[in-house]
Amino acid sequence: MPRPLLNSSKVKENSLFSSKSSTQNRQRFESPNESFLRNKRSAEYMESISKLDNGGAEISNREISNIINTVKSELPDVEMSSLLEGIVAKCYLGDTYEVHTLDFTLSIVTHYKRDERLPANLEKARILAMNSQYQFVEVYSDKCCCVDSMGTVSVVKM
Repeated sequence: MPRPLLNSSKVKENSLFSSKSSTQNRQRFESPNESFLRNKRSAEYMESISKLDNGGAEISNREISNIINTVKSELPDVEMSSLLEGIVAKCYLGDTYEVHTLDFTLSIVTHYKRDERLPANLEKARILAMNSQYQFVEVYSDKCCCVDSMGTVSVVKM
């Protein structure tokens, strides 16, 4: 009688095949800040970031201030100046524009054309921001948090 290649009872016990175990392993290797970044983003935050295109190529200081306050309240455990380097999203101002950014100081909104390079660390998020699956990408020094239309976050280590 042939023996099964895998003993099904051992497979179920093996921690490599357990989703509970993979969550525990991920948490073990993440800092508390990283696990916080995986939290679903609120509807208010999502709407605020979407307003970056609504002001056209120029956005008022008051609107930027409102967006900054929303970002800070959504991510209170993130030190803005050292961890969050910026937010990159697909730009809908016209065919010539590709993406827009809210920079690491959370004070300057810039719309970039197809052939323009983004500031150093934000460029790595450009291809992710152009993906229709994501609404925007939060850029950190060693990772990107890709946020979909429902506020669900996927962390991509860089």
